[in-house]
Amino acid sequence: MKKKIILASILFILITVSSQYIFYLDIKRQSYDAKIVNTSGKQRMYSQQISKIALYTNNVNDLYKNYISLDSITNIIDDFTQDNYYLKNINTQNYKNPAIDSLFLKNQVYFKRIIKASNELIDNPNDQGFFENFITKINENEGDFLISMDTLVNEYQKTSERKIKGFKKILTLYSLVTLFFLILILLFIIIPLYKKTKILDSK
Repeated sequence: MKKKIILASILFILITVSSQYIFYLDIKRQSYDAKIVNTSGKQRMYSQQISKIALYTNNVNDLYKNYISLDSITNIIDDFTQDNYYLKNINTQNYKNPAIDSLFLKNQVYFKRIIKASNELIDNPNDQGFFENFITKINENEGDFLISMDTLVNEYQKTSERKIKGFKKILTLYSLVTLFFLILILLFIIIPLYKKTKILDSK
């Protein structure tokens, strides 16, 4: 009987630890998904900020009288690039989804054009040619970048929903296995122990 009690205790500990681990994995997944959607949203914001600068400078159309805040552009580009790097790594490490990879590669075409034109302007603030190229490239690519980013976010969400369904199946299976073990413990340990105790008390 002592061996059965020890076995029951071990099973109880394993069930408790494994349940905590499963919920930890789910919380971690939710955290990843939330950060990805948030980061993607910031990417849209950064591209729109750059577009506003291009729109303003295009309306003014005089670089020498209306100096662009290069510090502001530099900060935006730094954040834009850093978040893009995060999305690229998270795709490789956590998703490994061909559809997401394809959409991300398409998005990178527009991203790189925006970054290239912006960096050229930062490096050559007084060159009218780079100034005009900046305006042209932003106008040509910002809309496509936003569309591709929206498509990418939708695919992230679909992937997340599939993961949720998979997790629910695992959780259901885990609950059934847990119930099975609890029934075994009840039938082969608790009830026999109760009967044995009752017999001893009656003597």
